[in-house]
Parts: sequence; structure tokens; C-alpha cells
Amino acid sequence: MYQQFKKFLSEKISDFRRMVRQARGQVELEELQSSAWVVASELGEKRKSEIDFSNKQDQDWILATVYNQSVRPGKSVRYAVSIDQPAARGDDDLPSLADTLPAPENSDRYLSCYPVLLP
Repeated sequence: MYQQFKKFLSEKISDFRRMVRQARGQVELEELQSSAWVVASELGEKRKSEIDFSNKQDQDWILATVYNQSVRPGKSVRYAVSIDQPAARGDDDLPSLADTLPAPENSDRYLSCYPVLLP
């Protein structure tokens, strides 16, 4: 099985490199390849039969799962907005998102969003 996996990695190296590029530095090639082995094991357990690394459907299933677990989450983080930093549009005089959110005048904008735990 390990020899089939090594062959799978060499045949799909371009797909793994594309995922690394799309992740924009969030993951390394070796990380993706290692997670492919773990994913294949998990998918085999889920399916109740071993993954066949020479089967195109199994290969696509592994690649899609690795992509969804390793690359896709990074996209949402990449486009996230920090609420306490000014917008990165070049306009330094714009208020941060936290400054524009409604709150009572006497509240600390950073502390009031956390609940107070009473004994």
C-alpha cells in the first residue's frame, strides 16, 4: 500500500503544488502530502474498505478532502477583517470597525464584548 501511495504522490505532485500556491504560505508541500496519508486512512475507515491509490475516484476523493481541510479554511482567514484595526484601504483617517459599532458611552469597547462571570 505504501508503494501505491508513493506513486500517487508522484503522479499528483502538480495538484499538491497547486494547493500550496492557493494556500498562500499557510501550508507546506510535505504537510499536504502527510495529510493525504491520514485522509486516505480516515476515508478507508469511513468506507469500511482500503483506499485504492490507483483508482481515479479514490484519488479525487483524497485530493478534494485534503483541499477542503488544508486550503479552504485559509481562505476565510485571509479575507477576515480585524475589528480593532483601521481599514487597510490607505485611508488612515477612517475609524476601525470597533469604533463604529454601537455601545453605551460609559463602556470600554474592548471589554464590554466579553461576558462578566459572576461567582
